[in-house]
Amino acid sequence: MTARPTCKRPVGEDGFTLIEALVALALGALVVTLTLSAVQVAGSVLKGLQSRITAAESLARTGAILAQDTLHALRWRDASGKLIFLGTADAAIFAQSARPTAPWRGASLVRLSVERDGAGEMSLYRSEAPLDAAGPGQWQAPVLLRHAPDVVGLRYLDADGRWRSDWSEAGMPRALAVALAPEGALPALVAEFPPLIEPDCALGQPDRCSLPPEVLP
Repeated sequence: MTARPTCKRPVGEDGFTLIEALVALALGALVVTLTLSAVQVAGSVLKGLQSRITAAESLARTGAILAQDTLHALRWRDASGKLIFLGTADAAIFAQSARPTAPWRGASLVRLSVERDGAGEMSLYRSEAPLDAAGPGQWQAPVLLRHAPDVVGLRYLDADGRWRSDWSEAGMPRALAVALAPEGALPALVAEFPPLIEPDCALGQPDRCSLPPEVLP
């Protein structure tokens, strides 16, 4: 019988067979695919994390502004003796004492408003106007505090601890809040009205102010 010749790779010769090359290409393609998938997942997670961080920072800034506004609130009455305070689900207006950030000296009138845009999303705006014995002056251009689909409206806390969407009481509420969707039993952003000081105290008229000087700003 004649022995069948066999194909042997010459000793010391480098290289790959066709099968080895195909296997290497397949493994390389698999590694590239897995790497791209991991990069895409990581990018998606990072984008979502950045979005949540941005939303949290926006919420914190809005809460800080509301807290400062309510902290400096005043019991201010107009010429007829009516307390200046408006509270609805879409707008809140109240007086506040002089602040160094205002472009005028003296008290201000603050307006918070919730408005819906053409896309159906709600926006929370803030504006202010100078306020004196003659009444409010011209309103400044509103500043956007928050633009998001989760803004529902404004809420007001009464003396019994209940949140209302409209304020019709004779005095002022205990707190002001911004309700965000999904709205639960408590609003998301709550700013408390402290014991409100008299306007004469804020206007620097100590002879007409019944509060002791040590409690004034």
